[in-house]
Amino acid sequence: MLLPHLFFALASVLSPSGDLYPDEVLTDNANPTAGDGIGLTVHLDGDWLYVQKYLESIPGFVHCGSVMIYQRGSAGWELRQELTPPRTWAGYPWLYGSSILTLDDYLFVGAPLLSSPNFADGGILIYRRGPQGYELIQFIFDFPGRTASANLGFDLHIHDGDLYSATPAHRYGSRQTGGFVSFELVGTQWTHKETFQFTGANDYRVGRGMAFDQNRMILNHGQEAVVLEEVNGTWSEIQRFGRAVDHTSRAVVTDDQGMVIFGDLSDGFGPSRGAARIFHWDGSQYLWSESLQANDFVPLGTVGDRFGASLSLVGDRLLIGASLASINGTQEDGGAYLFENGVNGWQQLIHFHPPANTVQAATHAGIDVALEEGVAIVGAYTFNVAGVPGVGATFVYELPFGAPVCSGVPNSQGVPGLLSVYGYIYASAGSLRLECEQLPPNSFAILLAGSTPGFVGSPGNSSGNLCISGTAARLGTTQALPSGHAEMVIQTATFPTSIGGPIDPGDTFVFQAWYRDIGGAGASNFTEAKTVTFR
Repeated sequence: MLLPHLFFALASVLSPSGDLYPDEVLTDNANPTAGDGIGLTVHLDGDWLYVQKYLESIPGFVHCGSVMIYQRGSAGWELRQELTPPRTWAGYPWLYGSSILTLDDYLFVGAPLLSSPNFADGGILIYRRGPQGYELIQFIFDFPGRTASANLGFDLHIHDGDLYSATPAHRYGSRQTGGFVSFELVGTQWTHKETFQFTGANDYRVGRGMAFDQNRMILNHGQEAVVLEEVNGTWSEIQRFGRAVDHTSRAVVTDDQGMVIFGDLSDGFGPSRGAARIFHWDGSQYLWSESLQANDFVPLGTVGDRFGASLSLVGDRLLIGASLASINGTQEDGGAYLFENGVNGWQQLIHFHPPANTVQAATHAGIDVALEEGVAIVGAYTFNVAGVPGVGATFVYELPFGAPVCSGVPNSQGVPGLLSVYGYIYASAGSLRLECEQLPPNSFAILLAGSTPGFVGSPGNSSGNLCISGTAARLGTTQALPSGHAEMVIQTATFPTSIGGPIDPGDTFVFQAWYRDIGGAGASNFTEAKTVTFR
């Protein structure tokens, strides 16, 4: 069943300085409740988005939490379902949704403060998607070797097909030393496979963050990180990062190719500044290589920016949450930063801000983040809605995608026409937005698409070059604004059949625009061209 579309749309503004504001704000406009905490945890999987409502209450359950499930469509993100804990359990707030994980049609929801029967034993709820949405199929709240207050479900991951949960409060004697538990799929049930517990005198809550890099597991440990290696099915400790590393954030991600990145909320480069610290595997251990920080850090007294509060890594792009970042030094705004690793190393591309027209302090934007090609998601769990404090929200930012095919030739304005592809790289999303910049004011443009890159120099005496081989289908005509900006929205389902439409997963298309340029040498020109392979 389609639930009401609970979002409001905002204009996306990308300025020359790399500042971006949300395209959509997903929240609960229909029933804003103080302190709900929407956006404390976010998880993105293709055209599905999962958002924790931190302190949602239902009859019989106070502040148990819920998970809001959105699907991307041609009209934006639609709320499809909201999951709440089963009503057969009561007691202390669960923190239901503190960790969210998907695998094909499976959805795993962590509830690390579930009391069953001890305070904060934790649990994992497993759902499977069917015709009517997600249905609960299994509830794991016990495992061999469990101790009181283990925090099962604190951080969930899939590794080599098995389900892993960090258990940072797992006790050795009276001490919360931490560890992890794994489960394997046997038939239709996830069955206990291994319980691993730390027992060292200095071990304290090992597993505040978890990540996997090939056959290695990285666990955050307060101000340390522990590396385990799996050999013949057995996990053994092989390295520890010393306290000088200062892993005060639970955030840790890897590229599964020897690189691990930690969030450090106070890195020592300057007063109260956070950083993302990057390590690489040298064959026997992880060695530090560099640290990243916001290049537009604004001090706010002794308050830190909490840069590194959350991390999301996709290919060569890294999204970093900075939940207390300040824009002008007068309040805590929150936000996130996008970095890209190119020929010149890691460079900051974009600073993601809360909505420009609803400026408010302490939104905690960046408390959690998620990234995929074409979209960035930023949780803001204390965002105020319609004057109600702490309802929370999730900010959605569209990102351009596609690989360059050729550059544009300078026009009568002295600059080449630019083309960007927005929307979603998944064919099922239904729509794309093609944007042109740096066109002559008020000029007419024709958006083109083809299935194969090519090169035709100055066709029809144009000043520019056509970079589409074979048939180039016309998608439509638009007119530039006085600023030189023009755009058009197209539907993947009605893409021209002459070039292979409609768009299906795996299809590749080239996009370009021809535009009138009366003041140019050839009276017309072409923008740059981009190629996109859809998923």
